[in-house]
Amino acid sequence: MIKIAVTGHRPARIKGQEERIREWARERLNEFKDLDPVLICGMAQGVDQIVAFEAVKMGVPLLCYFAYRHNLCLEEKYLAEHAAEVRYLSEEYYKGVHLDRDRRMVQDCDLLLVVWDGKKGGGTYYTKEYAEDMRKEIRILRLDKGVKDL
Repeated sequence: MIKIAVTGHRPARIKGQEERIREWARERLNEFKDLDPVLICGMAQGVDQIVAFEAVKMGVPLLCYFAYRHNLCLEEKYLAEHAAEVRYLSEEYYKGVHLDRDRRMVQDCDLLLVVWDGKKGGGTYYTKEYAEDMRKEIRILRLDKGVKDL
């Protein structure tokens, strides 16, 4: 089994590249199909949910890592119902809870998929940098360029 985590931008920073992200996610998950991939997802709108929906469609087990317990939206409910496991890293919101969730995802994964627009700032950049510091294998889809493997 290989645990693959995903991090990426919210809808406003994806800029209409949803289909490109779906295709890239399918390719990455298929690349590791012989290793029985499991997807760790932070469940945010945008890249997280796009990749989570692809995993569910492909039959890849989904581990939902919600930052804190809250009322789930329709997409979150659907994904949670189809998940192999649902975790809440905190019972309530606090400043920094999303970054704590992201660190936990990196700690728990073997490989991190990153969908990034190249801007140095925000949760996606922070999570990518943390994974590099942890010497995790990383695959990057640069929305402003192409694909990069670390």
